Amino acid sequence: MSSSDRSRLHRFSGLEDSIGYMARIIFRRFSASVERRTSPFGITTGQLAVLRALWIADGVAQHQLSESLELCEATVAISLRRLEAIGVVRRQTNSLNRRETLVFLTDLGQTLEAAIGWVPRAVNTLALGNFTPAEADTLHDLLLVVHRNLAENEQPISRPIAKRVRRKRKPAPLFASGELHDIRDPSHGVAAP
Repeated sequence: MSSSDRSRLHRFSGLEDSIGYMARIIFRRFSASVERRTSPFGITTGQLAVLRALWIADGVAQHQLSESLELCEATVAISLRRLEAIGVVRRQTNSLNRRETLVFLTDLGQTLEAAIGWVPRAVNTLALGNFTPAEADTLHDLLLVVHRNLAENEQPISRPIAKRVRRKRKPAPLFASGELHDIRDPSHGVAAP
């Protein structure tokens, strides 16, 4: 690695000039821009991502939806619960695999594609307004490389699942210092019934 390459890498060492931090800020701007256009329909950026996936392939398993969006299942479940509450999707148990939940668009969910399906393209066009088509393609390709680099080198986060250990609790002594107390006496921390 040449010294100019090392110098270029060191430019991105601080928080304010970090590629990850810039990506976060840009994501927040994208989200705000999308939600200005989708909020009249009661749809957030995250919910729009779920809807876009369903507009491509309706009737998919909830866990497959999570995988395709690269989101944890709990996040997708929360979005689906909200979308279901407003009548945009419906979920049903897969008759062939009772452990699997399938997600379907309702008529309203399908209608929303015409109403807000254009928003992501419009926001992308706005964001890339000063780019030539070649620059936009290069940016896209470079972002895919960054994604791939991080995905290939990412170690799974090991989060030990804390098991709830039921311990036998010893009953609180009814006496202290050799004295027997009435447990209904409020002066000893237990209110009378």
